[in-house]
Order: sequence, then C-alpha cells, then structure tokens
Amino acid sequence: MKIRSILAISLLSRFVLIALISCLAFTLPSVAAAPSSCPLQRSTYTAIGNSNYTFVFSKPLATAAEPRFATATLRHTKRGTIDTFNVGQGQGYGSSYLDSLIKQSTENNPNSFMLLFFNSGLRSVKSPQVYLHVAGLGSADWYSKREGSRNYPLGDVMWRLSSCRR
Repeated sequence: MKIRSILAISLLSRFVLIALISCLAFTLPSVAAAPSSCPLQRSTYTAIGNSNYTFVFSKPLATAAEPRFATATLRHTKRGTIDTFNVGQGQGYGSSYLDSLIKQSTENNPNSFMLLFFNSGLRSVKSPQVYLHVAGLGSADWYSKREGSRNYPLGDVMWRLSSCRR
C-alpha cells in the first residue's frame, strides 16, 4: 500500500512539474533566435565573446571605383565607427575580401582582409552564413594605434550572424 501511495505521489508530482514548466514557457519573454543565413547586404555580425563589436553590412557605396557587392562598417560601443570597408570578390577562386575606405595601408598594417564564412557545423562555405572570420583584422586594429585600439582590443575573433535587417 505504501509503495502504491509513493508511486502515485511521484507520478502526480511529475505532471504538476510538467504543467508548471509549460506555463512558465508561455510567460517568459521570447528571445529571437539568430538567423542561420541572410543576404550579406542586410546582415549584422557580432564578435563572439565581445559583443561590443559589430560588423554591419549594407549596400555598396555608389562611389566605389570597382564593382563591389557590399559595404561593411566595423563598430564598437565606446570607440564608435572604427572603419568602413568595400566588400569585393576576387576572380577565379573567388575569395571575398574587405578593403578599408578610411585608413592607408602600410608595410606592417594592411588595409585589405580576407573574409572567411562558415556554416553552423564550422565548415568553410563561400556565401554568408552563421559564422564569419576576418583574417588579420585584430592585429591590424592593434597596430593601427587608433584611439581605443589598446584600451578595447578587438583580437582575432570569430563573428556570429546576430541579425538580418529587412
């Protein structure tokens, strides 16, 4: 008899727990999931581990000398706009790259960076997806000696697609 009572109470407590969790799920504020892909011109990427940095992609500037398919703006919450880039794609193999519109290239500090896109399984892909890495951008920012580059270092971070504008 005691065993049946204990089992009945245990079963009843499971149902109550499931009901409470279900109710709680409807009362919590919803959090929009990050998109898994987005056209590059409408995407925003946020630095993983340092959400103060964002890369906002938009339509190419009309003044671009060569055909470009987007513009990218690197921003920081305290440093403001750090740099703006034309986004291009090479012939042949077709690698995507950034060319700075603001700073001049020097021997130790280039102004062109390769874009590397990855899917959710961290496989390299050619089109914009969940993850982005900009090769060499962190060290170029550090050596640029721009205001804030040493106080708020960017580092060599991976970027995650955080929003897709309409």
